[in-house]
Amino acid sequence: MLSKMKLTASGCDGIPAWLLRECSYELADIVAHIVNCSVISGTVPSYWLNALVTPVPKVPKPTGFSDYRPISVTPLISRLTEKIIVRRWILPSVPPDMLRDQYAFKPTGSTTAALTYFMHQVTSLLEKNNYVRCLLIDFSKASDKVDHIILVQKLKALDLPLGWLAISGLALAMFSMSTKFGVSISTRYKNMKGEIKYQNFGVFWGS
Repeated sequence: MLSKMKLTASGCDGIPAWLLRECSYELADIVAHIVNCSVISGTVPSYWLNALVTPVPKVPKPTGFSDYRPISVTPLISRLTEKIIVRRWILPSVPPDMLRDQYAFKPTGSTTAALTYFMHQVTSLLEKNNYVRCLLIDFSKASDKVDHIILVQKLKALDLPLGWLAISGLALAMFSMSTKFGVSISTRYKNMKGEIKYQNFGVFWGS
């Protein structure tokens, strides 16, 4: 997996993708040991629990916060671990019926697939009906409002290893963010008391 890693942005640990890719043979055993220790012990390295958030302009000349799209980037080894866990444990544990009409966050899913399925349903109905009524719901910032407690309860319902459940609960409870603007990186977000502010809602994506 290291040798096929995409050349993408690195996280707060500063480990670049080219290093993991070009030195995959030399680093494979080390990375495998770190990942295995994390899963078996149910602990997460602190660097994996911090996302670098880069504000990317949505318009040519942004004038306010709403003109930026926050892109969160987690460390590469953290993303690699997530991919392994999803492929080996989560996807096999999720009943197929729950993913039948899901097109996001799936290896074979895309907006193109969703639109194709939608148009197929509409054209099929129009063969026997004069018109079709469609109800379209826009869940604004849905990924920012995911309740971590509810998410962990749903994960417990799946047949997942206890170590991974411990990792997921710890990661959700202790996840924090820093902002990257140009070459400058802020410290982790803190509250009025100077304590690190952890995220109680939302899931991080875009890395």
